[in-house]
Amino acid sequence: MPRRSRLKPNKVLQIEAKKCVSCGGKKISQLRPVKRTLIDLKFFNGGVKKWVTDYLSWTYKCAKCGTLFTPEGVPEGRTTKYGHGLVTWCIYNSLVCGQNLFRVRRALTDVFDLDIPQPTIFRFKSSLREKLQPTYDRIFAHLLRGSHLHIDETEVKLRGCKGYVWVFASMDAVYFEYRDSRKAQFLGPLLAEFQGVLISDFFTGYDSLKCLQQKCLIHLIRDMNEDLLSNSFDKEYKEVVQSFAHLLQQIVETVDKYGLKRRHFRKDRNDAARFLESVVRARYSSPIATKYQERMGKYGSRLFTFLNCDGVPWNNNNAEHAIKGFARVRRFADGRFTEDSIREYLVMLSVAETCGYQNVEVLEFLLALANNSSAFRLSLQ
Repeated sequence: MPRRSRLKPNKVLQIEAKKCVSCGGKKISQLRPVKRTLIDLKFFNGGVKKWVTDYLSWTYKCAKCGTLFTPEGVPEGRTTKYGHGLVTWCIYNSLVCGQNLFRVRRALTDVFDLDIPQPTIFRFKSSLREKLQPTYDRIFAHLLRGSHLHIDETEVKLRGCKGYVWVFASMDAVYFEYRDSRKAQFLGPLLAEFQGVLISDFFTGYDSLKCLQQKCLIHLIRDMNEDLLSNSFDKEYKEVVQSFAHLLQQIVETVDKYGLKRRHFRKDRNDAARFLESVVRARYSSPIATKYQERMGKYGSRLFTFLNCDGVPWNNNNAEHAIKGFARVRRFADGRFTEDSIREYLVMLSVAETCGYQNVEVLEFLLALANNSSAFRLSLQ
C-alpha cells in the first residue's frame, strides 16, 4: 500500500470577491465554501522543497446577473492541483536526466513524500507540451530563415508499428518531427519558404527538393573507403579515389587557413569542376568505377555547393549529432511510444536540445515559462 502524503500547508490564502466577474455588480452573496490545494516544488538557490498552498474562498452568486463564480486567483478544477515547479521537475528528470516516469514517481515519494497517481504524472507531459508548443513552432520558423539547414532521419518503433523521426538543425537550433513513413513528399511543402542550402546525406528522397543542396562528403568518403577495401586491386577505382582525396585535401587546407569563405575558394572551385568533368567523361570498364562515375554525374555540383557560399559546412555532422539526443531515449523506449506520446516528447526534446545549442539551462528555461521571464528566452529571430 502506498503511504499517504502529509500535506501540511506552507501557506494559506483566503480570497474574497468584491464584485461580479461577469457584470461587475457589487451585490454578491456567498454560497458554499471552496478549498483548493496547490502542491508544488519551490526552487531556492542550491535546493528545492515541497511547497503546499491552501486557497480558501467561497462560491459567489451575483444578484444582478445571476452568475455563479469563484474569485480570480483561486485555482480552477479539481480540489488538488499541481504547480508548474512540480511539473517541470518531473519532466526535467525524464527529458534531460533520462529517467522514465515510473522512476520519477518513485523519487517524488522517496524525496518529497508525495504520492501522485501515475496517470496524473503522465498528464504532466501534455500540460508542458502545450506551454512549449509556441516555442517549438518558433524554432522551425527560425530554421527556415537560416542560411543553411541540416536534415536527417532515423527509424523508431512504436506500439505495433514503426515510424521515422526527422531532425532539422542549424548551429543554434534543433527541431524534431515524427512521420509514419520515410516518404519524403512532405518536405517540399514544409520547406517551401526555405531559401538557404540544405545539407543532407544521399537519401534519394531529398533529390527532388528545389532548394540549393550540399551533399555530405563524409558520407561519400565512408562509402568510397568501404568499397576500396572490397576492390583494393581495381586500378580505375583507385584512381578515382586518389583524385577525390587529393582534391578534398586541398579544400580542407583552404578551410583550415581561411574558414568557410567563398572568396577563398576560387582555385578549389576550378579544381572541383575539372575533377567532376574528368570523372564523368572517362570510360571505365570497372563496375565499381562506373558506379561512382554515375554517382558523380548525378549529384555533380551538389557535392561542392559550399564552395560557392559563405559559412556552409561540407558535412552533415550537425544533424547526426542532433539526432543522438533522440537515439539515447530510443534505446530504452523503442516499442513503448504511441504516436501521441512521441509527438509530445519531440516537442519537449526540440526545446531542450535548442537550449543546449544556445547555452541556456533547460531547467531554468522550463521554470521561467510560468512567469514569462525574459531572462531565459531563446534567441529565435
